[in-house]
Amino acid sequence: MVLVALALVYRWALMRSLAERQGLCAGAAEELIGVWDRPRRHEAAAAFLATGLPYAADVWERTAARLDERADA
Repeated sequence: MVLVALALVYRWALMRSLAERQGLCAGAAEELIGVWDRPRRHEAAAAFLATGLPYAADVWERTAARLDERADA
């Protein structure tokens, strides 16, 4: 009986924790306007490519992908 009660408390705590985490990112897209949005992405791409370095495009693609992942998280 004690194990069942502990399992129920654990499940409740887990579900509550998951619900709180989902709420943390609510509205994140709006918070990133002007920080990491389409215009800022184009500006950053232009800045990377303007360096003229042979590896600028590759570094930009990897950097943009990481920032996109973070923005979508």
